[in-house]
Amino acid sequence: MIVFLPSCSLGRWWLGAERFRAVCGPLTTKWVVTLQSCLCLLGEIGCRWRLGFELLAGCGEICVIMESPIVMSVIGPDRPGLVELVASTVKAAGGNWLESRMCHLGGQFAGILRVSAGDGRRDELLSAVAELEAKGLSVVVKDAGDSVDGSCHEVATIEIVGNDRPGIVSHISNAFAKRGVNVEELSTGIRSAPMSGETLFEAKARVCIPEDCDVADLRRDLELIAADLMVDVSFESD
Repeated sequence: MIVFLPSCSLGRWWLGAERFRAVCGPLTTKWVVTLQSCLCLLGEIGCRWRLGFELLAGCGEICVIMESPIVMSVIGPDRPGLVELVASTVKAAGGNWLESRMCHLGGQFAGILRVSAGDGRRDELLSAVAELEAKGLSVVVKDAGDSVDGSCHEVATIEIVGNDRPGIVSHISNAFAKRGVNVEELSTGIRSAPMSGETLFEAKARVCIPEDCDVADLRRDLELIAADLMVDVSFESD
């Protein structure tokens, strides 16, 4: 039996495979089973990826191939077709595009994405994305790490609006760091005020608040910073 896995719990996959064998009995043909059709057999595995595994009759042993997703960042001069270039490169190497954040900033195209490798094609995927360098994109690739969602007790969205001035992000992020709050997403920008024409700074952050952080204290910290910097800060629990 050959099982293609991401970096999940091997014990649960072993149990799921044995349950499948117990239900199906001796196999005389090749079975290709998707995760969606096997959840009742595999149980809760804590993975969201579309996975497949092959059960081969008479193998008598298990060969496990770990397929850890990668996280890659790309940046280069903006031009039409860059997203298609990255997407087609990933697809051609057997990769599956899982999630991404991309934008245009100061004439540059920048993005970060998480990609899973196809069955046994991790090296091929890494080589393919490295070749994007020759096409004008700077690429950095890292192995995807474990999720830290378990340390997140409460999720909140913070929005900031006020006259632009140096240090706004520094003050707000310092308040988060002191309370052990993890910034999951942050987007910022500037625009002209409709009446005065002054430059307004806007920011929106999605943060994870740990259990030992007093939310009331965090709110108070943000209110003090808002008063000092003369900006408006809103705090909303998700």
